[in-house]
Amino acid sequence: GGLRLLSWLPDQKTLVSTAKLGWRQTWRVMLGELAPQSPSGAYVRPAPQTGSSTPPELAVDGSYVLYVGNACPWCHRTKLARALRGARDFIEVVDMDDDPTKARRGGWSFSRAAPDPVFGEADLKGVYDALGVGGRCTAPLLVDKSSKAFVSNESGDIVRALVEYRGPRAAS
Repeated sequence: GGLRLLSWLPDQKTLVSTAKLGWRQTWRVMLGELAPQSPSGAYVRPAPQTGSSTPPELAVDGSYVLYVGNACPWCHRTKLARALRGARDFIEVVDMDDDPTKARRGGWSFSRAAPDPVFGEADLKGVYDALGVGGRCTAPLLVDKSSKAFVSNESGDIVRALVEYRGPRAAS
């Protein structure tokens, strides 16, 4: 008797094995995108799209925007370097929300309290698109505010640029 609505389902062992396999594959893809790993399982930060051995040179009279996220340790190091070098006058910081439900890629989005001051975009992916920079959408990101040009998205390069800045607006 009965309606036999579930008669098309395979046996429980096959169903559970298939679900586990699907979950493992999905998990591997997610971690490959969000948290790349070495063969031993250690986190490996992907190389920056534009990082170099020569940090960008900050213009003496330039004005910049540093896009950062609170959940990111690399963003924290750029904010600390900005504070220690007294660069608050010429590098504006935009604290982004880590909200993957509002962001298209990477999870970083802007709030009403801290909107995108350069391009008026809703998320960091929009900023990258406006800059014409492809690849991963990562923070921190330093942009020349007046020319609307990409400067760097590698925290080490941003910190070195701040350390090497010798303009009149930097602390000694």
